[in-house]
Amino acid sequence: MGISNLYDPINLGNQGEFTIDELATEVARLCGANTNIKHEPLPADDPRLVKTVEVVRHELAFEGWVKRYKGEKAEIKTAAEKLEAQATEFDKKSDEQIHQHHRWAQATTALQIAIAMAAIALLTKRKWSEYLVYALSAVGVAAGVLAWFHV
Repeated sequence: MGISNLYDPINLGNQGEFTIDELATEVARLCGANTNIKHEPLPADDPRLVKTVEVVRHELAFEGWVKRYKGEKAEIKTAAEKLEAQATEFDKKSDEQIHQHHRWAQATTALQIAIAMAAIALLTKRKWSEYLVYALSAVGVAAGVLAWFHV
């Protein structure tokens, strides 16, 4: 940036300019606020000097700032998209691993219950509890096979 002789505040303007009153009304509307906007007189030192964009470009090398901003914005967007793609891939891998972990946990739980039921079946000598042990063991083995094959 070069040295400038501009010392006053500069209003660069905007293609789609709007007043502060319009901005306040829009903010209140978007926020759902039911508010009355209070209008006060401008302060005595309020700058009314509006420089043209050409003067600003010449004095402050404003155009260079805009080009640099647009370039940096594109670079940042590209980097953000790359990071987002990596995060999505990691999320997918994490979901797959957590699914496999849940399958192993289900298999282990079913087998632990089968072992406990086997002890009960041996103590009570009930045939139905023996069949329950076989069924729970089959469920545990099936869940283990599903976990092994990542299903």
